[in-house]
Amino acid sequence: IVNEIIKKYDVDGIHLDYIRYPDRAHDFPDNDTYKKYAKQGESLKEWRINNINKIVYSIFDVVKKHNPEIMVSSAVLGKRDNHSIYSSMGWSGMEAVYQDVAAWLKAGKQDFVAPMMYYNNCDFYPFAKDWVKHSNGYPIVAGLGVYRLNKNDGNWSLRDITPQIYECREFGIAGSSFYRMQQIEENIKEISTHLKAEIY
Repeated sequence: IVNEIIKKYDVDGIHLDYIRYPDRAHDFPDNDTYKKYAKQGESLKEWRINNINKIVYSIFDVVKKHNPEIMVSSAVLGKRDNHSIYSSMGWSGMEAVYQDVAAWLKAGKQDFVAPMMYYNNCDFYPFAKDWVKHSNGYPIVAGLGVYRLNKNDGNWSLRDITPQIYECREFGIAGSSFYRMQQIEENIKEISTHLKAEIY
């Protein structure tokens, strides 16, 4: 599919989403295929991680072989792995969906990654620093949850979102992206006005 896209269309990049095992991956019914295809001594966790790695690496390689100027990136879980001090509550890339993004960056198989960091306080800041620590020098673009400004999605204030942008800059994160565009377009709680006037 990616090969068809890059050959037929003049695209600037390929951005991968849900490049991972499904939610509740611990219950994923792949024991038979694991027994059939895993290398000797390879644990189920290692096998699953390697499966995702192979997909990411092969997509990166086919894109760069066709045109090195096309960027390859991924939206990944906001918490890379469980933190030594702050628990991910079981919801990190490595723990929950076998997404070893640090390995992708170490192998040079992404141009940047965009962690979906739709959290606040100690669920955000330690994990933001962790991304920089494991970036291998590649850009990290923090995905910020502006949808949480909605009354039914957390009812955050601007004071919850804007400090994240400043702190990410201080940590060495390359930039921010916003989920969802709807909240920016609707200027909910003056978010768009504030971004234009104060931050950018």
